[in-house]
Amino acid sequence: MAVIEVNINDLFRLLGKNLSEEELKEYLLKIKAELEEREGDNIKIEIKDFNRPDLLSVEGIVRELKGILNIETGIPTYKIENTDYEIIVDKSIINIRPYIACAIVEDVKLGKEGFSSLIQLQEKIMQSFGRKRRKIAIGTHNFDLIEFPIYYKAVYPREIKFVPLYGIREMYLDEILKETETGKKYSYILEGKEKYPILLDSKGEVISFPPIINSNRIGRIDENTKNIFIDVTGTDFNSVIVALNILVTALADRGGKIKSVIIKYPDKIIRTPILKIEEKEFDLNKIKKLTDLDLNNDEIVKLLNKKRIDAEILNGKIILRYLNYRFDLISEYDIVEEIVTAYGYENIEPKKVKIYTKGCISNDRKFINKIRGIMIGIGAVELYTTTLVGNEINKLFLDKDRKMIELINPVSSYYNTIRVSLLSSFMQVLSLNKSLELPASFFEVGKVGYIHKNSLIEETNLLFLYIDSKVSFNYAKSVLERLFKEINMEYELRKEEVPFLIKGRSGGIYVRNEKVGWIGEINPEILDSLEITYPMVGFEISLSKLTKYLK
Repeated sequence: MAVIEVNINDLFRLLGKNLSEEELKEYLLKIKAELEEREGDNIKIEIKDFNRPDLLSVEGIVRELKGILNIETGIPTYKIENTDYEIIVDKSIINIRPYIACAIVEDVKLGKEGFSSLIQLQEKIMQSFGRKRRKIAIGTHNFDLIEFPIYYKAVYPREIKFVPLYGIREMYLDEILKETETGKKYSYILEGKEKYPILLDSKGEVISFPPIINSNRIGRIDENTKNIFIDVTGTDFNSVIVALNILVTALADRGGKIKSVIIKYPDKIIRTPILKIEEKEFDLNKIKKLTDLDLNNDEIVKLLNKKRIDAEILNGKIILRYLNYRFDLISEYDIVEEIVTAYGYENIEPKKVKIYTKGCISNDRKFINKIRGIMIGIGAVELYTTTLVGNEINKLFLDKDRKMIELINPVSSYYNTIRVSLLSSFMQVLSLNKSLELPASFFEVGKVGYIHKNSLIEETNLLFLYIDSKVSFNYAKSVLERLFKEINMEYELRKEEVPFLIKGRSGGIYVRNEKVGWIGEINPEILDSLEITYPMVGFEISLSKLTKYLK
């Protein structure tokens, strides 16, 4: 969750209304934010929704509060004036950082608070939504100093030099990466690239070196800058467009006039910002059932209007319209959340439970607890690792019958897929924390998920691993034998090749001719690729499959 700092007087001025601290706390909760602390005129607000980067500024918060307070409801209105200013995208940049969107905002009245808000908004978007500048980077520049057209292209590290923001001397691009604080922090984004992105005006003056740093002349703005040129570069076109929309609407809320520019890609021409109304249709009856509130159609529409959304109800469907600085309205569950937060959780009356049940431990849980007790008795230490892992490690432990489940919008490349095996998450943890006292025995009981024959499969697995300077297949086999003896179940080992195990020292575990797991020594090539220096042996079993054969 992101925390932003806001001047409370600036907030009230933009809102056009003063609120008591208690009132502000109450209304912030209705936009999924929370007043964290106050020190003088400065307050900290925690934004609870990761998918609302438009709330990462005082302007965005005020826009939502105006709806809650019925000062302005429905879709906010913004006017965009077209210009003939051009940004020319060279084909050399396409395989490095392919997307750019730009805009001009004139006559902005920043002042001290507005300037601080703009810088904070940029950084918060780049760090969270922008994945630490890898996915999105934002530059704000003094429009009055730029000679159009602008060129966005890739150059060699020693081809161009300029004075970086707050620098005192000209530096080549590779020098900036090695010698400046910002360069060192974000150089990993360009690691392995032969050329680097650059933004130049028609005179050859450097505007910025995305995603690293602006130039000290054109790219330096302050609280008195009135006319601002914004560039957003990145690896995902839709995210670049959303980020630009958030920036221009925030500046427009301070009186700025939004002007569009022409982006000439090698294969197409577009005009940005692309600020437009999105329209989606949802099932009204499902929404009413999920909210479980006694609301008529007009009341639902008014509550959505308070969340800066236009709504229309036709033939059992609710049609929503909203500006595309938002991207979080995907299913009926999202709409229910908008309605309920606008209605106010404090206004929901508790209902008595009509059906009473008595809780107890399920048979599956009893079996899992028994397995855990056996493994602890063997002397293994229990682990709890994350269900989400990086796809690069996860794919090392795939077999031909399984496909990974990937996240659409992951927080980090370390957590972008669901583990196909408990071994995946264990190896990820071990690759990041290599110090280990040997010998060591570990086990974990946890969920795995994968796609098998176009079906989503979720299973509870048991992983056992023994790690030492020398390991043997027979040790893992002895632990496996004790486990099956304790649960009173017969099993069979079959000689099989498993992709991530040593050939000839691996096998499949079968119960009544159904494969339930693997056993063997981990392939040293995989260990080397993860910089793990000690061998390991073990097994992994699907407890979900074993429960079918319990006596």
